[in-house]
Amino acid sequence: MSSAVSSDSSSSGEFPDAALLAHLFDSVLEDQFAVNQRSAARAETLAELLSFARTHPHVYAFTEDADAVEIAERAILRDAALRFGVSENTIRGIAATAEAATTRLPRLWRRARDGFAAFAQVEAAVSLLPVIGDGLEVLAGFDTELADAVVRLGSAGFRSFAHRVARRLSQVPPAIRHQDAAARRRVIVDPVEDGMAWLSAYLPLAEAVAAKRHLTSTAKHVAKTDRRGRTRDQIRADLLSSWLRGEGTATAVKTKVLVTIPVSALSGAARATVRDRPHRGAGGGAGPDLNDGPLLDATTPLDDSTAVTALLREGAFTRVFTDPVTGVILDMDRRSRKATRAQAEWLTLAYSTCAVDGCEHPAAEADIDHWLEFHGPQRGRTNIANLHPLCGNDHKLASRSRLVYERAADGVVRVHSPAEAVPVPTPVSMPVPVPVPVPVSMPVPVPVPSESPERMEDDREEIRRITSALARIERPIYGSEPPF
Repeated sequence: MSSAVSSDSSSSGEFPDAALLAHLFDSVLEDQFAVNQRSAARAETLAELLSFARTHPHVYAFTEDADAVEIAERAILRDAALRFGVSENTIRGIAATAEAATTRLPRLWRRARDGFAAFAQVEAAVSLLPVIGDGLEVLAGFDTELADAVVRLGSAGFRSFAHRVARRLSQVPPAIRHQDAAARRRVIVDPVEDGMAWLSAYLPLAEAVAAKRHLTSTAKHVAKTDRRGRTRDQIRADLLSSWLRGEGTATAVKTKVLVTIPVSALSGAARATVRDRPHRGAGGGAGPDLNDGPLLDATTPLDDSTAVTALLREGAFTRVFTDPVTGVILDMDRRSRKATRAQAEWLTLAYSTCAVDGCEHPAAEADIDHWLEFHGPQRGRTNIANLHPLCGNDHKLASRSRLVYERAADGVVRVHSPAEAVPVPTPVSMPVPVPVPVPVSMPVPVPVPSESPERMEDDREEIRRITSALARIERPIYGSEPPF
């Protein structure tokens, strides 16, 4: 008879492997507490930034502007977004969550500051505040129940629990809640790999269900007459795309096909007609490589088959000459003094995104802006050298805020903040006293503290507080940690 021996056992009866696992779990838990604390501190700091902009609009906006507070808030969001590499909406959402949790869910927010609640859990709770209403007693009850539950439930369990409590305590009529939610309806396109994307619509439930049923019933009919090897899901997706693009109607969406041609493919005589004046856009100062492969709106890669299908479907295209090595546009004909469609297409290809360094808003959806104003004292011309795409937000802030927009020689626009001129305070370091030689015959005096021990301890505590505050200011709000 043989007996099985556990590989992690020892003669002493201890389990060192299990102990190691326990140690690793403890380390991860300790790190998670620290991440939760830093996430809450970051969110509070972002909320303070927005609050400062609202109460001190003159830093970012011109005080004579009737919308100075709004401009200041937009400007500080733009400033923060460029500094931290996230969108303005992300920063606004984080700050709004911190503001709401601080004022309306103080117990739960205290859990987050102490590390017991993840920021995502606080976000889930704040999203349910419209369901609860503004009753102080109801809010206090909601806050208390969630603060108790967050220390014993995981993320999924806490979210479900919060929804149940919100529905039970809600004092807002369902009709009002539905009206408020319907006001937030929208459509979102989320590009993914392989030339695909998710198209999402936030709609009233009854309308969404009716739309899905209409798609399903039509797909069943199409499957009998024009299946072509497609599944029902594929047919539904094809129908949705066809209907939304207006296929077969007078208002059908038209695709503009721009075919890039390296000048090396031209004859010598044809090459001589191309103006060799490279214009560089965003993306590291060089713009997209237009010789690398098909692109949608100069940003999203397409496979060759999809590009060829679009070309055959439209039956027409515009030629664009490019550098054979860098893929940068060299020339595109312009026949009008005003910004023409050809110029807009040229700039879309050259920049791919908003001309502001770090802004990812597609150039195809941006405004074509004059660097030197057309009606300004310098009478900026409407030519490619004086044009660039700016998203609506940057277009507005460039003329109505104190953010300084600076255009480099390569066409990239960089934004400078009013805060750049103010150095970040650093702890003052006292000079080290130089020892003075003391004659041997003279006794060395014993230093006597000039302050009482209690006063010295208060000073040390004040120094620790200031140093902690400064370290918090200087800590980056980006990186691999939540909430970004």
